Amino acid sequence: MWDEWPGNWGRDKGIDLVFKHRNGETWAVQAKCYAKKYSIKKEDLDTFLSESNRKAISRRLLIASTDRIGRNAVEVCQGQEKPVTRFMLSVFERAEIDYPSDYRELLLGDLINQSLMVVCHQ
Repeated sequence: MWDEWPGNWGRDKGIDLVFKHRNGETWAVQAKCYAKKYSIKKEDLDTFLSESNRKAISRRLLIASTDRIGRNAVEVCQGQEKPVTRFMLSVFERAEIDYPSDYRELLLGDLINQSLMVVCHQ
């Protein structure tokens, strides 16, 4: 999460998550949870693009729960000096991933993984 990233430069202003890619690049992530029929507007992305346009960030990732994105939003993403990868709803739907039906399953998975780690390290 943004607040947990040691390189953050203040309060959250549009970056939801930062991660270090295995190739060493630092990515800023913006997650948009909208209705399927909502069309993402340029204004929805402006703060994220502005805040992530810093030396510490190599690339940006937009994750969205819709496939709709307005022309101006597409153009502003394509016109960025630092690349913006878009991971939209249809990408999730096409992925061959067995998604949990409830977020609590993720928590259960974490507890199981932590238990296995304890057992393996003893």
